[in-house]
Amino acid sequence: MIRGRLLAAALLVVGLQAQCSGGTPAAPASAPPGATPGTVEGGGVLFIGNSLTQANDLHLRVADVARDAGVTLDVEAVVAPGFSLEDHLASGAAAARIASRRWSVVVLQQGPSTLPESRELLVRDARRFALLSRAAGARPALLVVWPIPGQRQADVSASYRAAAAAVDGLVLPAGEAWQAALARDRSLRLTVADGFHPTPLGTYLAALTIHCALNGRLPPASLDVERQRAGVALTAAQDQILRDAACAAR
Repeated sequence: MIRGRLLAAALLVVGLQAQCSGGTPAAPASAPPGATPGTVEGGGVLFIGNSLTQANDLHLRVADVARDAGVTLDVEAVVAPGFSLEDHLASGAAAARIASRRWSVVVLQQGPSTLPESRELLVRDARRFALLSRAAGARPALLVVWPIPGQRQADVSASYRAAAAAVDGLVLPAGEAWQAALARDRSLRLTVADGFHPTPLGTYLAALTIHCALNGRLPPASLDVERQRAGVALTAAQDQILRDAACAAR
């Protein structure tokens, strides 16, 4: 914890010194350069998270959906099981990857963060990553996850939306899309046996949600392709539920 705070503070000072000494200025908060709001152009998308992003290679599944829309999306990920954003700052690998090139969006994800103290840390560390992201031309985005059994989605969403508001970041409401889909069809199996980590179907719905949040709409549906992406034999009705939930959650 202490090591994470020290490194994060050092990164903050370096970023501020660069701005004061005529270094590369931060990009405007409204949108990445060369992009309209909600559209990814002119750079890549970097995912920073833990096993919820790592499971089933969420970043690659987002690229799959983009490819279905006829777009080649440049995606990368820095993930580690159990990591918080503070852990990523302490490690230094995520900060180095952000600084290595120009990005359009940097997606931030940690655990559900339902406790008040967890929310404070999420907001604090999202601010630190936002400084690094904007120095690389990117807008930060908060990937709203889902609760562990016994927690409430409302508490997860409140924490992530507070962090997004604090950094003028995008909201990628995957957990909210999960709840919307389950409200219409409880048979959808979005998690594995632990009730928390996503199945390929859960990851696919998260990918649809991210694509819709970044681009405003989904590519045309093909049930065969959708089944391949989801890893299960979806019915046409279930496929429509996923698509509706992915874009309604915004």
